[in-house]
Amino acid sequence: MKIDAKLCFVFRRILMAAKRANASRHFYWIASDGWGKQQKLVEGIEEVAEGSITVELQSTNIPEFDTYMMTLIPEENKRNPWFEQYWEDFFQCTLPKNLPLETNYTFNICNEDLRLATEYG
Repeated sequence: MKIDAKLCFVFRRILMAAKRANASRHFYWIASDGWGKQQKLVEGIEEVAEGSITVELQSTNIPEFDTYMMTLIPEENKRNPWFEQYWEDFFQCTLPKNLPLETNYTFNICNEDLRLATEYG
């Protein structure tokens, strides 16, 4: 007997595409621990994510790292090239330096007082 296994490591948009194509039952989904811990990651696509296998790495909370992360702001964190994008995605805003020179769109500009906090997870 030949098994025709289809295995995907996925992101939310792939699940959304599978839902649109009505193809979710053709795959076995493997995902990070986020699916198992954060309902918002599969919100609206629960039926596609149902039966997924989620993998969680064994890790320990490091309070010093949390404290460090809470002090970071885009203007002072030049070492990490992805931090600005993370900030904009997390706070659903655009940093003033990333605004296009000309546009017909309205942007939600990041407030300079925004800060990460432990209650955000």
